Amino acid sequence: MSPATPLVIAADAWVGDRFGGAYKIASELAMFAAQGGRDVHYVCAAVDGRTGMASESGVTLWRYAPAPAGSGAWRRYRGHLQGASAALRLAAARIGRPFVLNGHGPLPYFAALRCRDLPLSRRVMSVHSPLAEEYAANCGGHMGPLQALAHTAFRSIERRCYAGSDAIQCFSRFIAGRIEAAATRPTPKVTVCPGYVDYAPMALDMPRAEARRRLQLPFWQTGQTCFFSLRRHAPRMGLDRLVRAFARVRREAPQRPCRLILGGDGPQTAMLRELARELGIENEVHFAGRIDEAVKALHYRAADCFVLPTIALEGFGLIVLEAFAAGTPVIATPVGAIPEVVDGHGVLTEGADEQSIARAMLAFLASGPAGDEAARRDYAKSFDKAVVLPRLEGVVMGEAA
Repeated sequence: MSPATPLVIAADAWVGDRFGGAYKIASELAMFAAQGGRDVHYVCAAVDGRTGMASESGVTLWRYAPAPAGSGAWRRYRGHLQGASAALRLAAARIGRPFVLNGHGPLPYFAALRCRDLPLSRRVMSVHSPLAEEYAANCGGHMGPLQALAHTAFRSIERRCYAGSDAIQCFSRFIAGRIEAAATRPTPKVTVCPGYVDYAPMALDMPRAEARRRLQLPFWQTGQTCFFSLRRHAPRMGLDRLVRAFARVRREAPQRPCRLILGGDGPQTAMLRELARELGIENEVHFAGRIDEAVKALHYRAADCFVLPTIALEGFGLIVLEAFAAGTPVIATPVGAIPEVVDGHGVLTEGADEQSIARAMLAFLASGPAGDEAARRDYAKSFDKAVVLPRLEGVVMGEAA
Protein backbone atom coordinates (compact mmCIF):
# COMPACT_ATOMS: atom_id res chain seq x y z
CA MET A 1 0.00 0.00 0.00
CA SER A 2 1.00 3.58 -0.53
CA PRO A 3 2.63 5.44 2.39
CA ALA A 4 -0.34 7.78 2.01
CA THR A 5 -2.72 5.05 3.17
CA PRO A 6 -4.05 6.05 6.61
CA LEU A 7 -3.75 3.72 9.59
CA VAL A 8 -6.20 3.38 12.47
CA ILE A 9 -5.11 1.39 15.52
CA ALA A 10 -7.74 0.14 17.96
CA ALA A 11 -6.35 -0.73 21.40
CA ASP A 12 -7.43 -0.84 25.04
CA ALA A 13 -5.25 2.09 26.13
CA TRP A 14 -2.56 4.60 25.15
CA VAL A 15 0.91 3.99 26.57
CA GLY A 16 1.00 7.28 28.45
CA ASP A 17 -2.26 6.46 30.22
CA ARG A 18 -1.78 2.93 31.50
CA PHE A 19 1.07 0.46 32.05
CA GLY A 20 1.18 -2.60 29.78
CA GLY A 21 3.36 -4.18 27.10
CA ALA A 22 0.53 -4.43 24.56
CA TYR A 23 -0.31 -0.72 24.90
CA LYS A 24 3.36 0.16 24.55
CA ILE A 25 3.77 -1.73 21.28
CA ALA A 26 0.51 -0.42 19.80
CA SER A 27 1.30 3.16 20.77
CA GLU A 28 4.90 3.06 19.57
CA LEU A 29 3.83 1.56 16.25
CA ALA A 30 1.40 4.46 15.89
CA MET A 31 4.10 7.03 16.67
CA PHE A 32 6.61 5.37 14.34
CA ALA A 33 4.16 5.32 11.43
CA ALA A 34 3.20 8.96 12.09
CA GLN A 35 6.85 10.01 12.12
CA GLY A 36 7.16 8.42 8.69
CA GLY A 37 4.46 10.75 7.39
CA ARG A 38 1.47 8.44 7.60
CA ASP A 39 -1.92 9.72 8.79
CA VAL A 40 -2.34 7.71 12.00
CA HIS A 41 -5.33 7.58 14.35
CA TYR A 42 -5.52 5.71 17.64
CA VAL A 43 -8.82 4.66 19.22
CA CYS A 44 -8.71 3.58 22.85
CA ALA A 45 -10.43 3.72 26.22
CA ALA A 46 -9.84 6.84 28.28
CA VAL A 47 -8.22 7.01 31.70
CA ASP A 48 -9.18 9.63 34.30
CA GLY A 49 -12.07 10.91 32.20
CA ARG A 50 -9.96 12.36 29.38
CA THR A 51 -12.29 11.54 26.50
CA GLY A 52 -12.46 13.03 23.03
CA MET A 53 -9.89 13.89 20.37
CA ALA A 54 -6.29 14.84 21.14
CA SER A 55 -2.91 14.77 19.44
CA GLU A 56 0.30 13.21 20.76
CA SER A 57 3.56 12.65 18.87
CA GLY A 58 1.83 13.16 15.53
CA VAL A 59 -0.92 10.64 16.30
CA THR A 60 -4.58 11.66 16.49
CA LEU A 61 -6.04 10.07 19.60
CA TRP A 62 -9.72 9.24 20.00
CA ARG A 63 -10.39 8.32 23.62
CA TYR A 64 -13.79 6.97 24.60
CA ALA A 65 -15.32 6.48 28.04
CA PRO A 66 -14.86 2.89 29.30
CA ALA A 67 -17.07 1.05 31.73
CA PRO A 68 -16.64 2.29 35.32
CA ALA A 69 -13.76 0.85 37.36
CA GLY A 70 -14.68 -2.44 38.95
CA SER A 71 -17.29 -3.29 36.32
CA GLY A 72 -17.82 -6.91 35.41
CA ALA A 73 -16.89 -8.48 32.10
CA TRP A 74 -20.27 -7.72 30.50
CA ARG A 75 -20.20 -4.01 31.26
CA ARG A 76 -16.58 -3.90 30.11
CA TYR A 77 -17.57 -5.52 26.83
CA ARG A 78 -20.47 -3.12 26.29
CA GLY A 79 -18.29 -0.12 27.16
CA HIS A 80 -15.77 -1.05 24.48
CA LEU A 81 -18.44 -1.93 21.93
CA GLN A 82 -20.32 1.35 22.26
CA GLY A 83 -17.38 3.65 22.91
CA ALA A 84 -15.05 2.27 20.27
CA SER A 85 -17.78 2.19 17.61
CA ALA A 86 -18.59 5.86 18.14
CA ALA A 87 -14.93 6.90 18.22
CA LEU A 88 -14.10 4.92 15.08
CA ARG A 89 -16.89 6.61 13.16
CA LEU A 90 -15.58 10.01 14.21
CA ALA A 91 -12.09 9.03 13.11
CA ALA A 92 -13.37 7.70 9.77
CA ALA A 93 -15.26 10.93 9.10
CA ARG A 94 -12.13 12.96 9.74
CA ILE A 95 -9.93 10.72 7.55
CA GLY A 96 -12.42 10.78 4.68
CA ARG A 97 -10.97 7.86 2.69
CA PRO A 98 -10.29 4.11 3.06
CA PHE A 99 -7.86 3.13 5.80
CA VAL A 100 -6.10 0.11 7.30
CA LEU A 101 -7.50 -1.03 10.63
CA ASN A 102 -5.05 -2.67 13.06
CA GLY A 103 -6.52 -4.10 16.26
CA HIS A 104 -4.31 -4.48 19.34
CA GLY A 105 -7.22 -5.09 21.70
CA PRO A 106 -9.85 -7.73 20.85
CA LEU A 107 -12.83 -5.79 22.20
CA PRO A 108 -12.29 -2.43 20.42
CA TYR A 109 -11.23 -4.33 17.30
CA PHE A 110 -14.40 -6.43 17.42
CA ALA A 111 -16.39 -3.21 17.76
CA ALA A 112 -14.73 -1.94 14.58
CA LEU A 113 -15.52 -5.12 12.66
CA ARG A 114 -19.19 -4.69 13.59
CA CYS A 115 -19.24 -1.19 12.05
CA ARG A 116 -20.26 -2.19 8.54
CA ASP A 117 -20.09 1.38 7.25
CA LEU A 118 -16.37 1.94 7.92
CA PRO A 119 -14.29 2.32 4.71
CA LEU A 120 -11.75 -0.38 5.54
CA SER A 121 -9.13 -1.30 2.95
CA ARG A 122 -7.44 -3.91 5.17
CA ARG A 123 -8.21 -5.49 8.56
CA VAL A 124 -5.27 -6.76 10.59
CA MET A 125 -5.47 -8.24 14.08
CA SER A 126 -2.32 -8.07 16.21
CA VAL A 127 -2.61 -10.72 18.90
CA HIS A 128 -0.63 -10.12 22.08
CA SER A 129 -2.42 -12.81 24.08
CA PRO A 130 -5.57 -14.88 23.39
CA LEU A 131 -8.50 -13.03 24.99
CA ALA A 132 -10.44 -15.99 26.41
CA GLU A 133 -7.34 -17.73 27.78
CA GLU A 134 -6.07 -14.54 29.37
CA TYR A 135 -9.46 -13.91 30.98
CA ALA A 136 -9.45 -17.42 32.44
CA ALA A 137 -5.87 -17.02 33.68
CA ASN A 138 -6.69 -13.69 35.33
CA CYS A 139 -9.58 -15.36 37.13
CA GLY A 140 -6.96 -17.48 38.85
CA GLY A 141 -8.62 -20.72 37.73
CA HIS A 142 -11.79 -19.99 39.72
CA MET A 143 -14.73 -19.07 37.49
CA GLY A 144 -18.30 -18.87 38.70
CA PRO A 145 -21.30 -19.18 36.37
CA LEU A 146 -21.11 -15.55 35.19
CA GLN A 147 -17.37 -15.75 34.62
CA ALA A 148 -17.80 -18.99 32.68
CA LEU A 149 -20.44 -17.34 30.51
CA ALA A 150 -18.15 -14.36 29.91
CA HIS A 151 -15.32 -16.73 29.01
CA THR A 152 -17.51 -18.43 26.40
CA ALA A 153 -18.53 -15.06 24.97
CA PHE A 154 -14.93 -13.87 24.80
CA ARG A 155 -13.91 -17.04 22.99
CA SER A 156 -16.66 -16.41 20.43
CA ILE A 157 -15.56 -12.79 19.99
CA GLU A 158 -11.98 -13.88 19.54
CA ARG A 159 -12.84 -16.41 16.85
CA ARG A 160 -14.99 -13.88 15.00
CA CYS A 161 -12.10 -11.43 15.07
CA TYR A 162 -9.80 -14.05 13.55
CA ALA A 163 -12.32 -14.95 10.85
CA GLY A 164 -13.08 -11.29 10.08
CA SER A 165 -9.45 -10.30 9.53
CA ASP A 166 -7.56 -10.06 6.28
CA ALA A 167 -4.35 -10.84 8.15
CA ILE A 168 -3.27 -11.87 11.65
CA GLN A 169 0.02 -10.83 13.24
CA CYS A 170 1.42 -12.08 16.53
CA PHE A 171 4.66 -11.72 18.48
CA SER A 172 5.79 -15.30 19.07
CA ARG A 173 5.53 -18.83 17.76
CA PHE A 174 3.76 -19.72 20.99
CA ILE A 175 0.90 -17.30 20.29
CA ALA A 176 0.72 -18.44 16.66
CA GLY A 177 0.08 -21.94 17.95
CA ARG A 178 -2.61 -20.73 20.36
CA ILE A 179 -4.39 -18.88 17.53
CA GLU A 180 -4.43 -21.98 15.37
CA ALA A 181 -5.74 -24.05 18.29
CA ALA A 182 -8.54 -21.57 19.05
CA ALA A 183 -9.78 -21.06 15.48
CA THR A 184 -12.80 -23.06 14.37
CA ARG A 185 -13.08 -21.53 10.90
CA PRO A 186 -10.40 -20.98 8.28
CA THR A 187 -8.27 -18.00 9.25
CA PRO A 188 -5.71 -15.93 7.35
CA LYS A 189 -2.11 -17.01 7.54
CA VAL A 190 -0.57 -15.94 10.84
CA THR A 191 2.62 -13.88 10.57
CA VAL A 192 5.04 -13.84 13.48
CA CYS A 193 6.78 -10.50 13.92
CA PRO A 194 8.55 -10.41 17.29
CA GLY A 195 8.24 -7.72 19.87
CA TYR A 196 11.10 -5.33 20.44
CA VAL A 197 13.03 -3.30 22.98
CA ASP A 198 13.89 0.39 22.95
CA TYR A 199 17.51 -0.52 23.34
CA ALA A 200 19.44 2.73 23.76
CA PRO A 201 17.55 4.10 26.82
CA MET A 202 17.81 0.71 28.54
CA ALA A 203 21.50 0.08 27.86
CA LEU A 204 22.89 2.11 30.78
CA ASP A 205 26.66 1.80 31.01
CA MET A 206 27.30 2.29 34.72
CA PRO A 207 28.05 0.21 37.80
CA ARG A 208 25.02 -1.15 39.64
CA ALA A 209 26.00 0.84 42.71
CA GLU A 210 25.78 4.04 40.69
CA ALA A 211 22.31 3.14 39.38
CA ARG A 212 21.17 2.53 42.96
CA ARG A 213 22.60 5.84 44.10
CA ARG A 214 20.82 7.74 41.33
CA LEU A 215 17.47 6.17 42.18
CA GLN A 216 17.59 7.74 45.65
CA LEU A 217 15.10 5.18 46.96
CA PRO A 218 15.83 3.67 50.37
CA PHE A 219 15.22 0.04 49.38
CA TRP A 220 17.90 0.28 46.65
CA GLN A 221 20.52 1.77 49.00
CA THR A 222 22.11 -1.51 49.99
CA GLY A 223 25.06 -3.74 49.30
CA GLN A 224 22.79 -6.78 49.43
CA THR A 225 21.82 -8.85 46.40
CA CYS A 226 18.65 -7.37 44.92
CA PHE A 227 16.15 -9.51 43.01
CA PHE A 228 13.77 -7.35 40.97
CA SER A 229 10.50 -8.01 39.15
CA LEU A 230 8.27 -5.59 37.25
CA ARG A 231 4.79 -6.88 36.52
CA ARG A 232 1.14 -5.98 36.75
CA HIS A 233 0.01 -7.48 40.04
CA ALA A 234 -2.48 -9.99 38.61
CA PRO A 235 -2.89 -13.77 39.10
CA ARG A 236 -1.26 -15.02 35.91
CA MET A 237 1.93 -13.04 36.63
CA GLY A 238 2.88 -15.43 39.44
CA LEU A 239 4.11 -12.78 41.88
CA ASP A 240 2.62 -14.63 44.86
CA ARG A 241 4.80 -17.61 43.94
CA LEU A 242 7.80 -15.32 43.69
CA VAL A 243 7.14 -13.95 47.18
CA ARG A 244 6.81 -17.48 48.54
CA ALA A 245 9.97 -18.53 46.69
CA PHE A 246 11.84 -15.59 48.19
CA ALA A 247 10.67 -16.61 51.68
CA ARG A 248 12.10 -20.07 51.01
CA VAL A 249 15.38 -18.49 49.88
CA ARG A 250 15.62 -16.50 53.09
CA ARG A 251 14.99 -19.63 55.17
CA GLU A 252 17.49 -21.80 53.30
CA ALA A 253 20.25 -19.22 52.82
CA PRO A 254 20.09 -16.86 55.82
CA GLN A 255 23.84 -16.30 55.50
CA ARG A 256 23.34 -14.58 52.10
CA PRO A 257 21.47 -11.30 52.71
CA CYS A 258 19.18 -10.32 49.86
CA ARG A 259 15.96 -8.49 49.17
CA LEU A 260 13.11 -8.61 46.68
CA ILE A 261 11.86 -5.46 44.95
CA LEU A 262 8.50 -5.60 43.17
CA GLY A 263 7.59 -2.92 40.66
CA GLY A 264 4.11 -2.29 39.29
CA ASP A 265 0.70 -2.49 40.89
CA GLY A 266 -2.68 -4.10 40.32
CA PRO A 267 -5.51 -6.05 41.95
CA GLN A 268 -3.15 -8.28 43.93
CA THR A 269 -0.96 -5.59 45.48
CA ALA A 270 -2.67 -5.64 48.88
CA MET A 271 -2.65 -9.44 48.92
CA LEU A 272 1.07 -9.54 48.10
CA ARG A 273 1.86 -7.11 50.92
CA GLU A 274 -0.16 -9.24 53.34
CA LEU A 275 1.52 -12.41 52.09
CA ALA A 276 4.96 -10.93 52.74
CA ARG A 277 3.83 -9.99 56.25
CA GLU A 278 2.43 -13.48 56.93
CA LEU A 279 5.69 -15.05 55.76
CA GLY A 280 7.72 -12.78 58.04
CA ILE A 281 9.63 -11.11 55.20
CA GLU A 282 7.85 -7.75 55.05
CA ASN A 283 11.13 -5.96 55.81
CA GLU A 284 12.88 -7.69 52.92
CA VAL A 285 10.17 -7.34 50.24
CA HIS A 286 9.83 -3.81 48.94
CA PHE A 287 7.03 -2.47 46.75
CA ALA A 288 8.26 0.15 44.28
CA GLY A 289 4.81 0.87 42.82
CA ARG A 290 4.33 1.99 39.25
CA ILE A 291 7.72 2.83 37.75
CA ASP A 292 7.97 5.78 35.41
CA GLU A 293 9.54 5.14 32.00
CA ALA A 294 12.16 7.82 32.73
CA VAL A 295 13.69 5.76 35.56
CA LYS A 296 12.80 2.21 34.50
CA ALA A 297 16.25 1.57 33.03
CA LEU A 298 17.87 2.58 36.33
CA HIS A 299 15.77 -0.05 38.14
CA TYR A 300 16.82 -2.78 35.72
CA ARG A 301 20.48 -1.75 36.03
CA ALA A 302 20.31 -1.47 39.82
CA ALA A 303 19.10 -5.07 40.12
CA ASP A 304 21.51 -7.97 40.47
CA CYS A 305 18.93 -10.27 38.88
CA PHE A 306 15.55 -9.83 37.23
CA VAL A 307 12.97 -12.55 37.97
CA LEU A 308 10.01 -13.28 35.69
CA PRO A 309 7.66 -15.72 37.51
CA THR A 310 4.80 -15.91 34.97
CA ILE A 311 2.48 -18.91 35.39
CA ALA A 312 0.33 -18.54 32.25
CA LEU A 313 0.17 -16.94 28.81
CA GLU A 314 3.32 -14.90 28.37
CA GLY A 315 2.80 -13.83 24.78
CA PHE A 316 6.28 -12.42 24.25
CA GLY A 317 8.24 -11.17 27.26
CA LEU A 318 9.42 -7.64 26.47
CA ILE A 319 10.73 -7.16 30.00
CA VAL A 320 13.24 -9.96 29.44
CA LEU A 321 14.79 -7.94 26.62
CA GLU A 322 14.71 -4.76 28.72
CA ALA A 323 16.63 -6.52 31.48
CA PHE A 324 19.12 -7.96 28.99
CA ALA A 325 19.63 -4.52 27.44
CA ALA A 326 20.59 -3.26 30.89
CA GLY A 327 23.05 -6.15 31.15
CA THR A 328 21.04 -7.70 33.99
CA PRO A 329 20.78 -11.49 34.38
CA VAL A 330 17.32 -13.04 34.14
CA ILE A 331 15.64 -15.95 35.89
CA ALA A 332 12.35 -16.87 34.19
CA THR A 333 9.75 -19.59 34.20
CA PRO A 334 9.41 -21.79 31.07
CA VAL A 335 5.92 -20.49 30.26
CA GLY A 336 4.46 -19.37 26.95
CA ALA A 337 6.90 -17.51 24.73
CA ILE A 338 9.48 -16.96 27.47
CA PRO A 339 11.82 -19.77 26.30
CA GLU A 340 11.76 -18.25 22.79
CA VAL A 341 12.81 -14.85 24.09
CA VAL A 342 15.35 -16.03 26.66
CA ASP A 343 16.93 -18.28 24.02
CA GLY A 344 19.81 -19.46 26.18
CA HIS A 345 20.81 -16.01 27.44
CA GLY A 346 19.16 -16.38 30.84
CA VAL A 347 18.17 -19.10 33.31
CA LEU A 348 14.90 -20.96 32.85
CA THR A 349 13.48 -22.60 35.96
CA GLU A 350 12.42 -26.24 35.89
CA GLY A 351 8.79 -25.24 36.38
CA ALA A 352 6.59 -22.32 37.37
CA ASP A 353 6.17 -23.49 40.98
CA GLU A 354 7.70 -21.69 43.95
CA GLN A 355 10.20 -24.49 44.61
CA SER A 356 11.65 -24.22 41.08
CA ILE A 357 11.88 -20.44 41.31
CA ALA A 358 13.53 -20.65 44.73
CA ARG A 359 16.11 -23.19 43.50
CA ALA A 360 17.14 -20.86 40.67
CA MET A 361 17.41 -17.89 43.05
CA LEU A 362 19.48 -19.94 45.51
CA ALA A 363 21.79 -21.02 42.68
CA PHE A 364 22.23 -17.38 41.70
CA LEU A 365 23.17 -16.45 45.27
CA ALA A 366 25.66 -19.33 45.42
CA SER A 367 27.29 -19.01 42.01
CA GLY A 368 26.44 -15.59 40.61
CA PRO A 369 25.06 -14.83 37.15
CA ALA A 370 25.38 -17.27 34.27
CA GLY A 371 26.57 -15.97 30.92
CA ASP A 372 28.26 -12.78 29.81
CA GLU A 373 26.87 -9.26 30.25
CA ALA A 374 28.08 -8.10 26.83
CA ALA A 375 26.41 -11.10 25.18
CA ARG A 376 23.11 -10.26 26.91
CA ARG A 377 23.29 -6.69 25.66
CA ASP A 378 24.18 -7.73 22.10
CA TYR A 379 21.30 -10.18 22.02
CA ALA A 380 18.83 -7.53 23.18
CA LYS A 381 20.17 -5.10 20.58
CA SER A 382 19.12 -7.50 17.82
CA PHE A 383 15.51 -6.77 18.91
CA ASP A 384 15.96 -2.99 18.88
CA LYS A 385 12.79 -1.18 17.86
CA ALA A 386 14.69 0.56 15.05
CA VAL A 387 15.04 -2.91 13.51
CA VAL A 388 11.63 -4.39 14.35
CA LEU A 389 9.18 -1.47 13.99
CA PRO A 390 9.70 -1.02 10.21
CA ARG A 391 9.00 -4.72 9.76
CA LEU A 392 5.90 -4.54 11.98
CA GLU A 393 4.53 -1.59 10.04
CA GLY A 394 5.15 -3.48 6.81
CA VAL A 395 3.24 -6.53 8.06
CA VAL A 396 0.31 -4.42 9.23
CA MET A 397 0.11 -2.36 6.06
CA GLY A 398 0.58 -5.37 3.77
CA GLU A 399 3.91 -4.07 2.50
CA ALA A 400 6.19 -6.75 3.97
CA ALA A 401 7.99 -9.11 1.60
